[in-house]
Amino acid sequence: MKEWDLANDGTEKTAILLAMREKLLRDFDQIINGATNDLALQVERYAHLPLLEMPTGQVGSAVRLLEQNYVGLEKKGVSQNHLQRVKESLDNMRKLESYDYVTHCRSSPDDFGNY
Repeated sequence: MKEWDLANDGTEKTAILLAMREKLLRDFDQIINGATNDLALQVERYAHLPLLEMPTGQVGSAVRLLEQNYVGLEKKGVSQNHLQRVKESLDNMRKLESYDYVTHCRSSPDDFGNY
């Protein structure tokens, strides 16, 4: 905060505040991008688990979480490469969700409407 103490007037202090704000926004953006990459990596790992060991409800939850994340990233305007990685993970989870639904219906036809 040395710069703040050296600032002579409101204009200089405003410029310092704006610079601090931009730095914080960049830092938050890096944290969010890192967390999104971690999430995509975990989803990718999760997608490769043996399907028989996969808890039924968790696939749907992961799909909805990725859908929300994807929409948020679209609105935020992240890079196409980053958006594509999240979309690929989302598509993989949707495939698993469809497979999980079909498998459940085959194993429990009486429970078809309650899945």
